[in-house]
Amino acid sequence: MRSTVLSADGIPVHYEVAGSGSPALVFVHGWSCDRSYWRGQVGYFAGRYQVVTIDLAGHGSSGPGRRAWTMPGFGADVVAVMEHLRTPQMVLIGHCAVRRRAAAAAVAAAPPAIQRR
Repeated sequence: MRSTVLSADGIPVHYEVAGSGSPALVFVHGWSCDRSYWRGQVGYFAGRYQVVTIDLAGHGSSGPGRRAWTMPGFGADVVAVMEHLRTPQMVLIGHCAVRRRAAAAAVAAAPPAIQRR
């Protein structure tokens, strides 16, 4: 399933969902990549888990035009997808140090319904 949700600053954020199961595995790509970077992992994990791949703002099919390109902004992209999916158990997986920081910003900003471990 492909879908788009608006981030907190109104930027359209594109994501795809494959498979089902809990926890959901949310893959966050690295700098200047997009969700297709995770193509090999989707097929492997979708038989057991819900797999979510995100195009962060300014990447892939997501919208450009963000005024400030920050880790909290990328974290807000992830939170927008998490809230839209309403999946309480997620594992955030980042490709590089920069995206791991975006994932950490997402966890910090996530609503209380999202479990933290």
